[in-house]
Amino acid sequence: MDWLRDRFDSNLPISERLWFTLASYNAGAGHVHDARRLARLKGYDPDRWFDHTERAMLLLSKKEYARKARFGYVNGREPVNYVRDIRQRFEAYVDLSREITPVQSRPLPIPANDSLIEAAFRPQAYR
Repeated sequence: MDWLRDRFDSNLPISERLWFTLASYNAGAGHVHDARRLARLKGYDPDRWFDHTERAMLLLSKKEYARKARFGYVNGREPVNYVRDIRQRFEAYVDLSREITPVQSRPLPIPANDSLIEAAFRPQAYR
């Protein structure tokens, strides 16, 4: 993932770089760079994934655009869905974490002769 992240300009906001990295993990960095070039040509912002570069990515599955792309055809729906699914899950986890009230923590009872790992795997440790 670091290698893929480093394929993009460090001036990109980290949040946008994340989406480009995930799309690259799914479709390849070359296809994402093709999508960014096409986004620029179509008047979309090539430095934003959602509603911009992702739209160009979808076009790369059409022959007229794929022929002109350096890396050719890509099933653009795959990386677009992949990145959207990850964003939806992330947002759901964030929402869920806001709903959970912190439980008062209490130390687990650990007998003096046991290690923390042994005590944690004992069923009574979770009562």
